Amino acid sequence: MSDQFKFSSINYKTARSREIGSNAPPQQVGVNSAHVKCACGHEWDARAGAGLDGVLGGVLVTCPVCHASASVSGRQLGI
Repeated sequence: MSDQFKFSSINYKTARSREIGSNAPPQQVGVNSAHVKCACGHEWDARAGAGLDGVLGGVLVTCPVCHASASVSGRQLGI
């Protein structure tokens, strides 16, 4: 995971399986929100438009205080 940011309390986006006739459980497909701690010491609840933006294959997180940013892959976040 990113050395700049530590994530906790991750709230995932889920979606139903697209297979016709499937009764598979919902899949995690993204991140709605997460509690984030930056290396600068600032902590906040990040969500879309507030320091957490979905990008292909993961998220882009930006600290609102020091403006550091990093892309974190979905695999590192458990999706």
